Amino acid sequence: MAICPRSEPQRPSTVLKVAMGNSPLDHLIFSAREFFDDVAVPACDASLKDPGNRSKALAGAVLLFHVLDWAIQERVITEADFLATCPYGWTLKEIALGAKHRDVSNPSVVRTMSMTKLTARGYSQGDYGQGPIGPALQTTARRLPGDEREWTYIGEIFAEVDAWWRQRLP
Repeated sequence: MAICPRSEPQRPSTVLKVAMGNSPLDHLIFSAREFFDDVAVPACDASLKDPGNRSKALAGAVLLFHVLDWAIQERVITEADFLATCPYGWTLKEIALGAKHRDVSNPSVVRTMSMTKLTARGYSQGDYGQGPIGPALQTTARRLPGDEREWTYIGEIFAEVDAWWRQRLP
């Protein structure tokens, strides 16, 4: 694997921050929006193009959830606001942290993760195969706090969180 330097010139404020020791990533990613557009969205897109790939599904979830860290640093939103208002925000948090720590901490938000069946809204398991995209990371999850858990799949989670961030990131 070749690592290519970023073709875009560094911004003076970023160079100064790196010199001052703020973050070693300041020269790679300049903002929450850039992290979202250039890192998280391509990972989610790769997952959707290969829906049976657990690695891509979990990588997309982890990166999409961590847009929150960038947004908090820029004072765009708080974690409490994200969890209260982002569709599947709490679910995404549980999947991302569960991928790291091997288990979800709040099974009342998300449970029954599977790659073998797809039972998304409007589709069912039957004699004619699986839902619209074949095997995919699926789960029962709450869309928003207070909602009942329902079957969904990672593509729906990604789509709703993506739309939510697009409205909020500068």
